[in-house]
Amino acid sequence: MSNNEEKNRVTAKLGIHKFTIRSHKSSEHIQQVSRDINQYLSDIEKHNPAMSLEEMALLVSLNIQSDNLDLHAQVDDMAKENADLLVRIKSLEHTMGTLVKEIAQIEKDKIQKEQAEKLASQQANQVKPVPARKSTGTASKKKATTNVKEPIVTKETVDAVNDLEKLQQPSLKSGVQIASNQLGRLRQTPRS
Repeated sequence: MSNNEEKNRVTAKLGIHKFTIRSHKSSEHIQQVSRDINQYLSDIEKHNPAMSLEEMALLVSLNIQSDNLDLHAQVDDMAKENADLLVRIKSLEHTMGTLVKEIAQIEKDKIQKEQAEKLASQQANQVKPVPARKSTGTASKKKATTNVKEPIVTKETVDAVNDLEKLQQPSLKSGVQIASNQLGRLRQTPRS
């Protein structure tokens, strides 16, 4: 903190002594610290009434430092756990990306297969051209016509195409949801 910042002046009672404390901390913070120290002093005095104030102050310091070390150990443990969790998240993100790519490929192959089957079906169902009849009069010759059916677009195909578009740039949450949906569909689809 810079020297230009104004320090708060707080009067705090510790044990039987009053102190004027100048600090950048808020008045509420200093008062809470004072209450905590006085609670330590009170607890020590209950168990050791013959102890001097100096000895009690040293025990309070010892207790506070012990608590401080315990908190540092907890912070270190949490930092290690956090690092481990970050490694696991990265691994899961990588696995998720691989699964999303595999699902996208399966869906792409499925759509291509469906389109090929539809095209083959359409070609098989096409009406063959009708040969022109020879006319004996002055009427013009009729042209042969073919009937082509429109492709049938199902809701499943539209959903699969929409999901493929979403899979191109998935976020982790949407990728997981799409992957779940796709795996559910694939499990319901009979394999040939």
